[in-house]
Amino acid sequence: TINRASSASVILLNTYPLTVLGNLNLSSGDLNANSLNVSVGGNFTLAAGTTYTPGTNWTTLNGSGAQTFTVNLAAALALKKFKLDKPSGTTLTLAGSQPVITVEDSLMIVNGNLADGGKTIELKTSTTTTTSYLYNSGVHTGTGKILLSDDDPQIITGNGTGVFQNLEINNTDASTAPVSLGASITVNGALTLSQDKLFYISTYNLALGSLATIVNAGPNRFIQTAGNAGDGGITKTYSSSSTSFVFP
Repeated sequence: TINRASSASVILLNTYPLTVLGNLNLSSGDLNANSLNVSVGGNFTLAAGTTYTPGTNWTTLNGSGAQTFTVNLAAALALKKFKLDKPSGTTLTLAGSQPVITVEDSLMIVNGNLADGGKTIELKTSTTTTTSYLYNSGVHTGTGKILLSDDDPQIITGNGTGVFQNLEINNTDASTAPVSLGASITVNGALTLSQDKLFYISTYNLALGSLATIVNAGPNRFIQTAGNAGDGGITKTYSSSSTSFVFP
């Protein structure tokens, strides 16, 4: 627990990364990671009025059981690199009053479940990064979304088993298809195309669950494969034989 209510001092990591096996609770004051990695095995709570400065580090949630990441900050929490690496079947739930977490370099769901709690996780590069990576070999659920919002290329990759609930592509890079796949993925909710850009899935498979939808597709915003007969392409699971679906 960090509680500096009576002092303006900053808690600064020095020399070594911080590994917390249980809960990390920032009750008041500032925690500056000094670009050293921070990993938490329990709940991670940022109270209103506090400051967490990650620098260029990895912030990792890796507990063996259920975890909560609670953010009650007035402004969106800005992380450099964010990693979820939990046993299969265990869940990290986002909570708190702040609806947005931004990640400026890499977002990794290595294993486990990420329940977004209705929040938005926005991946966008900083001025010193040219390409950002979204790695998913776990499961994303919830009524929120993962948002790819940048003006540089972005790649969605993983081990080919990554599952998303709601995924929005809002990349404004000048290229025709700034967001591409580096592995097969599944989308169970809404895949939203928010710019007149192509979503290049290359040779990989984009699998759509029975309740999945593609939102805002049009003549200038659609899905493009590598054009080979053996490409994974788009597959769709239907909830009934009378359900119609347009493949954009």
